[in-house]
Amino acid sequence: GLENVYEKLRNFGIAKEEALAVVSDENLEEMCGNEGLKCSVFEKIKLKSVIEKIRARAARHKTVTYRIKNALVLLIGIAKYKNKKDLNGTKRDVEEHRKLWKEKYGYRVLPEKGSKWYEKEEWTFDDIEGFIEDQRWLLLN
Repeated sequence: GLENVYEKLRNFGIAKEEALAVVSDENLEEMCGNEGLKCSVFEKIKLKSVIEKIRARAARHKTVTYRIKNALVLLIGIAKYKNKKDLNGTKRDVEEHRKLWKEKYGYRVLPEKGSKWYEKEEWTFDDIEGFIEDQRWLLLN
């Protein structure tokens, strides 16, 4: 039965699931009618069923990949608070994130050294809004 069809498909070089998952119904009809396969009606039905299961499994496990074209990382490290205890290590954390996004991923990371926002440790809502407003135009370039 089906084992014979798999053996024939192996001879065609397409017995792997990845190859079977992309076989169109038209190609399957053509292959089953090919002299090398000579599928019976039962074998063709069984093979179609197996291919449908493979396609469904492949669709469930399909990974979607997105390409980021214009990344911009805005780092805001809040270390100093008015009514709470200050946080230690925030400066280090910001630098680790800067290193990650800039060196590993190649993204532009702001604020850049020398800007009024660089190494800022206390941020108000207006500061954050102003920082984002100052930098957002960079996404258009």
